[in-house]
Amino acid sequence: MSVIGPIIKQFRTSKSIAAKTVYQGIMSRANYFRFENGEIDTSATNLMEMLRRLNIMITEFANAYSSTDSAAATRTAQQIGQLMAAGAVTEDPAKFSAAAVLAEKSFAQTGYFGDRTTSLIASAFADYYHHGGQIAPRQPDLTIIRDFLYTTKTWYGYEVTLLFNILPLLDMDNLFPLLKRYLHRAAPLVQIEAGSTVPTTGDMLQQAFDPIIRQQDWPAYQELLRMFNAVPLQERFMYPRLMRQVYNTFANFHHDNDEDTLAGIPVIINLLKTLQMPTYLAQTEQQVAALRQWLVPVRQ
Repeated sequence: MSVIGPIIKQFRTSKSIAAKTVYQGIMSRANYFRFENGEIDTSATNLMEMLRRLNIMITEFANAYSSTDSAAATRTAQQIGQLMAAGAVTEDPAKFSAAAVLAEKSFAQTGYFGDRTTSLIASAFADYYHHGGQIAPRQPDLTIIRDFLYTTKTWYGYEVTLLFNILPLLDMDNLFPLLKRYLHRAAPLVQIEAGSTVPTTGDMLQQAFDPIIRQQDWPAYQELLRMFNAVPLQERFMYPRLMRQVYNTFANFHHDNDEDTLAGIPVIINLLKTLQMPTYLAQTEQQVAALRQWLVPVRQ
């Protein structure tokens, strides 16, 4: 029995919304009541449309779903997360493939569309690392996610997190159109900026530098930096502001080729050490090293 339909029913009845308002144009009346009774599931696209009609945030639905989740499902989710984290550190496609299999199996058992999305993301990363870190624009799993983001009209935390997760896999033909779509549709929403689990605008733009630096695309770097500099960042989110300083510093160095311009980089590194932020420190050191390799010539 699926729990997704009964959760939708709970939201609908609590808001005194007629069933027809939810199912019209999506499925038949008979199938909808089977869905609400947990007898059948529906697609992720249909579910997102139902949530829109009910004016339910994806985070609200996720919280309701998680309250019905079993301990076994929780352990599976943790295992998937551990595999993907290990795969990112070791760049091992096998770990992402294993995570994709687990997520797809969980989706088949629960019908939770988040598991399906996780499976697609893990498969796309497995393909990416299998091909030596080369972006494949027509990678089928990535294409499904991209097409969803291009066509969905309403962006909430789910869409924002989805884009954030696939940013390292995007080529320039898709990176900037999707970023601009995000900035237009989602970034102004207060709930997007305020969430602790949903990436902020600063997080999103900072993450977008990763594929640009790896591809060493200077025009793209300049364009993204202009976008980053134009966005006001909240004071309480320190790391994106620090990284914006790093990106501007290397841009200034590229312009004037003066080693003194880079003097502020060790200061930022030491600040992260002082604040005992090991994850951010490792990420910053890795990106600074990549920027130096790309933009700072070796002195003879």
